[in-house]
Amino acid sequence: MRKAALAVAGIFVLLVGILFISLFFSQNHLLIGFAVDSSVDGCEQKWTCGEWSLCDAGLQRRSCYDAMECAVRQERGEIATLITVEKPAEQQSCTETIVVSTSGMPLARYLPDAVGAVSWSTLFLIILTFFAFCIIVLLLWYSSSGQRLRRRLKKVEQRWEHFSIDLLKNEYSILCRLYLRSSERHKRNHYAHLMKVRQRLQSYLHDEHQLRQLLTRANDGTHEEQRKRYVLIYGLYTQLPSRAQEQYHTQLLQLREHLERRNMQ
Repeated sequence: MRKAALAVAGIFVLLVGILFISLFFSQNHLLIGFAVDSSVDGCEQKWTCGEWSLCDAGLQRRSCYDAMECAVRQERGEIATLITVEKPAEQQSCTETIVVSTSGMPLARYLPDAVGAVSWSTLFLIILTFFAFCIIVLLLWYSSSGQRLRRRLKKVEQRWEHFSIDLLKNEYSILCRLYLRSSERHKRNHYAHLMKVRQRLQSYLHDEHQLRQLLTRANDGTHEEQRKRYVLIYGLYTQLPSRAQEQYHTQLLQLREHLERRNMQ
């Protein structure tokens, strides 16, 4: 689960990076701005401007350029007509504002009159990053040792009958490793459940050991002793989970048929 969470985190980081690059290119018209105009007869100027600079001596400045490069293409003879569009202003007035700390010392340089509003693409990127972070945190929480211990304990307790004794021993070993890696809070919460699994496993192992010993002596002694031994064997057999019973089902049938033949004689 930890590897899966890291893989998902890597995918989200990659997607966010791709989105950043896409937004950068789209805002600067690098993907579409330099595309060759399908018309060879005319070219309409498309001005692209950078961000305003900080306020300096009452002015803010920026650079603007024709993304279609109409003038250059006209000089090369690629177009016949240049459709001019008024170039945006490359400077504007502003008021200098000094941020002062409580001690009276200046902390920052000049700020412009108006701060540009956050674009929709930037806002979308922030929201996407936030959701990606939440999903990664959720995956890491889901794959933590404490949560894995809780889910595995619940699975074992709900499916006692579907486990063989060997499988239950393996599950108990995994539960112990998860328990040791869990936080103290999870240890306190799940200790009783882990002990319940241990007690059930010990009971199964004890019953199975006695069952095997009785089966090795199933045909010893008189008919009455064999019958009493069969009753004990069957009682231990019924205490085992259904998966474990399958292992001894054939032997139990053979023992029963043997006793029935003895009764008929």
